[in-house]
Amino acid sequence: MPCPDRLPDGSKVGKVAVKAGKVFGFVRYFDGKCLYVDPAEMYGNEAAVKAAREDGEIGPNEDLPNPFYIRNRDREVFAVPVSGTFKVTLLFSSDSGMVTRHFTGTTFAALYGPGRDPSWDGYSPLNNIPTDLRVSEGRAARVDEVYIP
Repeated sequence: MPCPDRLPDGSKVGKVAVKAGKVFGFVRYFDGKCLYVDPAEMYGNEAAVKAAREDGEIGPNEDLPNPFYIRNRDREVFAVPVSGTFKVTLLFSSDSGMVTRHFTGTTFAALYGPGRDPSWDGYSPLNNIPTDLRVSEGRAARVDEVYIP
């Protein structure tokens, strides 16, 4: 079954397939069968400063306050069907700091189901989760939330 070409808000979904391997991007939506991702590039340290300068985000003599920069020149969202063994790791803010929680695709869909906003539980809002997505054989196999300082 192919992924729908529109999100519930009516926005179009891109036609380009996300390549196999590891891709950084933002999860924008999940319907239980397809993961909708906005691919981006994340740079660290010297590469972050260079990319931010190239994009005009900082001046030629400025530095970044944190050693990372995210380049997301277009906001096109692509759909990736999930595998039957799809796994998710989310970061959870607790009194003792950041904790990881692991979910199956079914549990992840229930957590972020219609009308549910788990951000009050300490999780990130679904439409803006920075992740490393692992794609295998044209399907999302795993998604891990990335900590952004």
